[in-house]
Amino acid sequence: MNVRVVEIIENWVIIEYTQEGMLQRRSVPRSLSPTTMKGPANFSAELVFSGMEYSNVDLIEALGETFQTISVSTLQNTLRQEGLWTAADYKKHPDIVRGVVQRLVGVSVTKILNAAAKHT
Repeated sequence: MNVRVVEIIENWVIIEYTQEGMLQRRSVPRSLSPTTMKGPANFSAELVFSGMEYSNVDLIEALGETFQTISVSTLQNTLRQEGLWTAADYKKHPDIVRGVVQRLVGVSVTKILNAAAKHT
């Protein structure tokens, strides 16, 4: 299985791979790893899936499977209502863009960070 070794931490090798279009990371014991060099590598699927999940944050569990869907025209109209009309406006006020997206989608950065904090 094609993976990428991204980090070596003490007795663990952190590998990264794509599964069903989603980027994944797992920790495998260094003693079982066919390499301890960072970069592309070939690991057996058995070794990859026997490794421990690297992330301890499950945003899908915390926030749900999907966010509210918005149309681009709704986004544009709301940004214009906030006074953003030109490229210079957008560049000068990225905080307004962020706030509008958070409000329209129904999730804030704070909500995401709080969800992640539950796993620490």
